[in-house]
Amino acid sequence: MQPGADPAVAIPQLLREAAHIYAADPQMAGCLVLEGARSADPDAACRARTWLDLGRGRIRDFIACTHPQKADVVADYVAAVMSGMSADARAGHPPERLAAVADMATLAIRAMLEPTPA
Repeated sequence: MQPGADPAVAIPQLLREAAHIYAADPQMAGCLVLEGARSADPDAACRARTWLDLGRGRIRDFIACTHPQKADVVADYVAAVMSGMSADARAGHPPERLAAVADMATLAIRAMLEPTPA
């Protein structure tokens, strides 16, 4: 995500890229960090959650530049969508299905980022 880019454009691009990356290699499907946060190993899970928190923070900060009141909820939504896409990739969903999820999420993200009527 380029600084100064429109979040309503950049976030959907991020989700589509994630969709393709998560399902690109069936032997290593999903996101290592997202899946690591679900680990039974407490140390590995803690380390992965630290990276997750950093990533969510970067997304939040990016959105806050233009939509400060909406940054937390949109960042939480993006993180939830990415987590679900990672789990779906691990379950064997192809990139096209994950991209469809990203496209549906785009509709919600753009709606959330629309100006609030006064």
